[in-house]
Amino acid sequence: MRTEIKVGILIVLVTIAGVIGYQFLEGYDVFGKSNEYYIIFDNAGGLEPASPVTIKGMQVGKVLGIYLALDKDYYNPPVIVHINISSDIKLTRSTEAMLVSADILGSRAIELKIKPDSAFLEEGDTIKGIVALTVTEMVAQEMAPIKAKAERLMASLDTLIGTISYFLQGSNKKKLERALTRTEKSLANLYRITARLDTLLRTQKHRMAHILANLEQVSSALAKEKESLQRIVSNTADLTDSLKAGGLTEAIASLNHSLIVLDSILTDIQEGKGTLGHIAKDDSLYLVLTQTLRDLDSLLVDMKARPYRYVHVSLIGPSPKKIHKWEKKMERKHRKRESQN
Repeated sequence: MRTEIKVGILIVLVTIAGVIGYQFLEGYDVFGKSNEYYIIFDNAGGLEPASPVTIKGMQVGKVLGIYLALDKDYYNPPVIVHINISSDIKLTRSTEAMLVSADILGSRAIELKIKPDSAFLEEGDTIKGIVALTVTEMVAQEMAPIKAKAERLMASLDTLIGTISYFLQGSNKKKLERALTRTEKSLANLYRITARLDTLLRTQKHRMAHILANLEQVSSALAKEKESLQRIVSNTADLTDSLKAGGLTEAIASLNHSLIVLDSILTDIQEGKGTLGHIAKDDSLYLVLTQTLRDLDSLLVDMKARPYRYVHVSLIGPSPKKIHKWEKKMERKHRKRESQN
């Protein structure tokens, strides 16, 4: 065989191998049969051709291409992802394609979730796409509450520092120094008090032991006299039972009834009911009695001053003319004495 022919065959084989290798690197299953589908995403950031297509973490295909659907919405076009998967896998119409993070570096992959459905997709059909959060977005989402807490903490620290700075300025600084000095003195006094207590406890140790011994003796004596105390309590109970059986309850009930009746009588008097109530509330009787006493006093005074008006002593029985004459005489003497006085 001529050398030119050999070189030509070698070039053809190298070209075929290069094409096959390129297609393999691009995600095409050169030697196996696969089905191709399309997925629509709002954003396919991080996804590249040859990115893996997985089901439950197992790679079943690759991304063949990524395109913008400018014909659908020029200003906000969706992203169309062209994939191929093994022909052994049948996708239902409820299948979802989720754009997930493949690693912590930001690489993306497509995770297929096959859901139960009676209808299956044909090759070239479109799958519903869902964009999951990236690792960076998840970290940012988890860090958001921590960030908010840190911001609140920094604000609180700033307020605290401002308050401390305020207290450390001018007269407040002197007040704080005086307060610290007083606190120091209080602690020193407390230390002296505790020292004195410690000295007292040490010096009075024997006395306290004697007091405790006396308390122990008292408790022992009470324990020995337990039966006597029980008898006293029993006798007291018997006495109360005797009083109860002897009619004390009835006497108390009768006394309570009497007090209720007395309270009712006093209430009636207070309200002006009955004779006593009228006497207590109506002052007319008081006025009448007062006037009567005044009249009686005037009568007694007049009887003392002019007894001849009320007392007539005569054994023979003088005539009315003589009595009248005698009264006039006595009246003149009385007036004369009054004028002399």
